[in-house]
Amino acid sequence: MEMEDSVEMEIESAKEKRCRKDLHSYACKVAEGGTCNTNPNTPEKRPPKKAKNDGENEPSLNEIQENIICVLTAKIDQRVDQIDIAVKQNTLQIEGLKKSLDNCYQDIAD
Repeated sequence: MEMEDSVEMEIESAKEKRCRKDLHSYACKVAEGGTCNTNPNTPEKRPPKKAKNDGENEPSLNEIQENIICVLTAKIDQRVDQIDIAVKQNTLQIEGLKKSLDNCYQDIAD
């Protein structure tokens, strides 16, 4: 009796494993006619491709290039202005240091 129970348990276990394998199997199941059963969620036809825009709203290549050049020019001008301000500030400080050093040399010479 115990042996029959263990055999039945093994059979049930094997059936459960087989069911799990079938559930997670990604292979195609072949029907009686020899054709493959496909997933019902899979569309039969591919969706139509989206039509490309005729370019009515898109800028031309020349316009894009001009816009890039304008943006780069504006950035360069902004940076040049910042450099000019920094150079002027440094020039004033350097001139002040030169005057201080000249006074020190004059005091040492006297």
